Amino acid sequence: MLELYTYSLPFKHTFITGAGSFKYREGLLIRYYDQHLDIVSEVAPLPGFSTETLKEAKEDLIIKIPAANQFLSSTFTPEILSKWLKSQQSLPSVEFGLSSLGLSILSARHHTPIHELMQITPSASVKMNAVIGSLNESEFLSAAEDHILSGFNILKCKVTSSPEH
Repeated sequence: MLELYTYSLPFKHTFITGAGSFKYREGLLIRYYDQHLDIVSEVAPLPGFSTETLKEAKEDLIIKIPAANQFLSSTFTPEILSKWLKSQQSLPSVEFGLSSLGLSILSARHHTPIHELMQITPSASVKMNAVIGSLNESEFLSAAEDHILSGFNILKCKVTSSPEH
């Protein structure tokens, strides 16, 4: 059975990107549960980056819940999941949420990590571990220094489309 929840989580500091400033993150949680499993996935299009809005994603997801309930309760493989997702013609964030949910269900049912189900060798390390929003120069340098002093050695920097910035 699927349930849908909305969330709005405030950021500690406003997150500034080339597409705008964000004081909070909004999205949807999709919960699948049965007598053996309780799995949660996320649908969270980011304004200014995603092609759809959160409202559009929610509307798309609500329409797909009956078919998703039936499919996710069945026996399937990653390949069958992929074919089913393509047949649904979902918005990108909805397809991601349902894909993530389906793979997590398979992982739990088979007691196998997702990377093994997908026959993928995981990376030995994560290549990015801190993000800095689009800030003025002094704030940017201060944030970078704080992250480096906290032990981060790779920074992802969000910048505007202005070359001078």
